[in-house]
Amino acid sequence: MTEIYFLDSSALVKRYVSERGTAWVNALTTAPVTELYIAQVTGVEVVAAMARRLPERQAHTAIAAFRADFITGFAVIRMTDDVVERAMTMAMKHKLRGYDALQLAAAMALLELAAPRAVTLAASDAELLRAGKTEGFVVADPNDYL
Repeated sequence: MTEIYFLDSSALVKRYVSERGTAWVNALTTAPVTELYIAQVTGVEVVAAMARRLPERQAHTAIAAFRADFITGFAVIRMTDDVVERAMTMAMKHKLRGYDALQLAAAMALLELAAPRAVTLAASDAELLRAGKTEGFVVADPNDYL
């Protein structure tokens, strides 16, 4: 049976920027027995992170690779009115930053679709992981793996 992962931006950027946790994310994203999901807003967050952190030429290359993967490599959870409404609730309940609340709300939409199967929320954000665990996710921080 395939495993289901929801990757937030802090985890996914490791596929394109070499840092702690990159090997784990690369192994996960190339494993044939995983279903990989991301939120629609992840596109904005990952591109912004690479544009800000990488030299221009390297950013161009990394962003091009990500854009190709964004189209074909991941199932994308869209930002519907219901997801946005849930994100507002999650922001209040867990005191999350805006994009983290959107990430959690999108992951929760996936959790409902996948039930009764487990969904692993992968992120390198302690607050988001704590909220995810409270909301019923298996959680994984790529930074815990070398």
